[in-house]
Amino acid sequence: LTSAGYYIAQGTVVLDGGASTPGNYLQTNIINGELWVGYDQVNAGAMLITNSSLSISSWLAIDRGNGTIGSSSKLTLYDSVVTAANFSMGYANNIVGNSSFPVLRLLGNSSLTVGARTFIGESAGADATVVVAGNSRWTQTSEWFALGNSGKGTLTLSNNAVVTFPGDYNLGDLTGGDGTLNLYDNATNRGATLYVGKRAGSVGVVNQYGGYLGRSSGGGDWRIAGVDAADATAIGTYNLYGGVIEPAGNLQIGAYGNGTWNQSGGTCVCSAWPAVGRFPGSVGTMTVSGGVFSQTGTGQRLIVAEEGTGTLTVSGSGLINCAGGLSIGHAASGNGTVNLDGGRIVTPSVYANTPDSTSTLNLNGGVLQANANSAGFITGLDAANVLAGGAIIDSSTNTVTIPASHNSAVANR
Repeated sequence: LTSAGYYIAQGTVVLDGGASTPGNYLQTNIINGELWVGYDQVNAGAMLITNSSLSISSWLAIDRGNGTIGSSSKLTLYDSVVTAANFSMGYANNIVGNSSFPVLRLLGNSSLTVGARTFIGESAGADATVVVAGNSRWTQTSEWFALGNSGKGTLTLSNNAVVTFPGDYNLGDLTGGDGTLNLYDNATNRGATLYVGKRAGSVGVVNQYGGYLGRSSGGGDWRIAGVDAADATAIGTYNLYGGVIEPAGNLQIGAYGNGTWNQSGGTCVCSAWPAVGRFPGSVGTMTVSGGVFSQTGTGQRLIVAEEGTGTLTVSGSGLINCAGGLSIGHAASGNGTVNLDGGRIVTPSVYANTPDSTSTLNLNGGVLQANANSAGFITGLDAANVLAGGAIIDSSTNTVTIPASHNSAVANR
């Protein structure tokens, strides 16, 4: 197949390389223009590429201007390679009342390479689904990736899938955008700067059951809910059930909007500054009931309420390791609460960085353990309360002192 643009209005187009094997295709296809899978306002289109290669010099689009009927155009790759300059799913093309459900599936040992921008659920009214499974790979070589741009997008990675993006990785990008990432098995996902619920009125969700989520290269702070002061209505949620997440930089839970971290398993390794309630007006909620959350930089801290409102609750078998310390109420506008209802917090100190903040520590059954000598293990807090579950302070092999201002509330074990 060689074409100057290819457009599938309805029915199914099959590119079948027969006995070809990945890397040794007997069929090579070239489109010197755009490929649209589904663009008719009455029908849906479909394309199956198996044991073949396809090169597209411009846009690859699924459900482009398919109207208001709720069509579901589909592109499926099986043991195939596709390259495109840009990629879009669910573009309205100026049609009022856009409604579409585009689907992309990369199966077997397939590969999709996109040169620049990607929009999954590009326009309002689109609900796009992407599945990357088997040993398939998706690589973007420049610019940004929008999962739920102005519409809805869901990306599910499983088995040994590998997906890599070099720029902003936006889950719920613009107002109305709704993006969900599901990560399973041994899948690997890398992006430079992760935003979960980026702009005002957007929603982002990560459900990680396994696999690995980490940084590709460069990039900035990873932010759950909001990118600047105009994004107070951004909502972001990270649910960690298993696997490993490694931001390799700052992690902000509730950057400017409403951010939530729910961890019942798995491991998070943050080498810089994790902050719950980062900027003024933000709300961050962090719950660790299982798994391990580690702040590994000795020159940084785990901050609960830097300039916003932050709450950390540890329960069950949850474990938090702080190499640098636990700061509750880091700046004057910070309003922080830590609830130790179970599990364990291991840290060299628990303190309020400034007396102008609001800081509360509630000890209710978990273990607060020192990992270094400290003459002020708990210091500067507005309140350190022992609740019905009791308080266990474990100095381990260290020598720690709790200043007199907090001695009435807690006692060494």
